[in-house]
Amino acid sequence: MPAIDGQDTKTYAKTLADLGIVPVTKNAFSDEPVGKPFDTNPAPGEVVKPKSKVSVLISIGQPDVVYTNGKNILRINGANGDKLAAVANTDAEEKDPTWNPVGTHVAYTADGQLMLKDVTKDNTRPVPLRPASEHYGDLAWAPNPEANVIAMRSDPLNSDDDDLCFAEVRKDATDISCKAEPSFTVGRAIHWAQDGKTLIGVGATLPTGTGKFGIVRWTLKNGKEPFSPNEADWNKGKFVSDIDKAEKGVLDAAFSPDGKRIALVSNIGSSSYRLWLAENTGKADDFLLTTAKRTPTRACKVSWRSDSQVVIVVQGDALCGEDVSSLARVGVGSVRDERTLNATGDDPSFRPPAAAGG
Repeated sequence: MPAIDGQDTKTYAKTLADLGIVPVTKNAFSDEPVGKPFDTNPAPGEVVKPKSKVSVLISIGQPDVVYTNGKNILRINGANGDKLAAVANTDAEEKDPTWNPVGTHVAYTADGQLMLKDVTKDNTRPVPLRPASEHYGDLAWAPNPEANVIAMRSDPLNSDDDDLCFAEVRKDATDISCKAEPSFTVGRAIHWAQDGKTLIGVGATLPTGTGKFGIVRWTLKNGKEPFSPNEADWNKGKFVSDIDKAEKGVLDAAFSPDGKRIALVSNIGSSSYRLWLAENTGKADDFLLTTAKRTPTRACKVSWRSDSQVVIVVQGDALCGEDVSSLARVGVGSVRDERTLNATGDDPSFRPPAAAGG
C-alpha cells in the first residue's frame, strides 16, 4: 500500500488503480481538512494482493461540540476547539444542552426553564417548551428521530429530591411526565441506550448527606414502546453500581452508540475520578467494574461521538466538585489520543451525524 503523501482523493485513487488496487472510499471523522484522504485499511506500507479492495478514509472533519460554560450555551469546532456561533447567550443562566438526534436543534435550560433553539438558521429565537415556573436539568434527547422525547430530571426549588422526567416535544405543545423516586435523587447526567429500552443516570441516596451515589438504571416494562415518554411505562430505577462506600462510586456512565461499550467515570480504587471502559454484553452491563479497564484519563462526565470511537470528557479536580472544567476529546482505541478543546465547560456533547456529516 502506497503512502498518501498529501495527495487528494482523485490522485490517490489513480495511484492505487495504477498498482491494480481497487479503492473503496469511506467517510470518517478526522482533524484533517474535509474531503482529504487521511488513512487506509490495510495501512500504508502493508502488502496487498493485486485486485484487492482497500478502504480509503476520507475526512468529514469533526462534529461540532455544544456545551455550557455555566452561563451560556456555546459551540466549538470538535477538531481544534475554535469558537462557533453561540446557541444561547443571554442574562439567564443557560445550562444542560442536548442535541436532537438529527443535529438541527438544541434543547437546554435557561434559569431552569426548558428551551429549544433551531441552530440551522441565523438569528432564530429560542422557544420556551414549558412555563418558567417549572425547573429541569440534565437533559438527554432520545437518539431516535421519530421520537421527540427528552429524558431529564425535575429540579424543584428548595428541594433535594429530583426525579426522572420525560418531555414529549410536539409542534403544538410539550407534555411532561415524571416518575417519583422517593429513595434517591437524580442528578449530574442521564443517558439513553440506543434501543430506547434503558436509561441510566446518576443517583444519590436520600436523605442527602450520606455520600453514597452511583448509577441508576430504568428499564422499559414488557410490551411498552421504546423511547416511551410516559413514566408509567418505565420500571422503578435501581442502583446497579456499588454504593456501599461513602464518597466512592461511579459518577457517570454512557452506552456507546453502537451498543458495544460502556464508558464510566469512577474513583473506586483511585484518589481521583478516571475514565473506565467496559464491553457491553447486553446481559450483564459492567457497572460493578468487574472487567472494566481503568484508564489514566481524568474524567468527571463522559459523552460519546456518533462513531463510538471517541468520547468527550469533562476533566475537573480530584473530587469533580467544580461547576465548569476543561473539555477533552479522547480516543477509546488509544486513550493517549487526548486533545483539550476548551478550558471552561460542562455537559459537552458531539453533534449527531445527520448534521455533522457522517
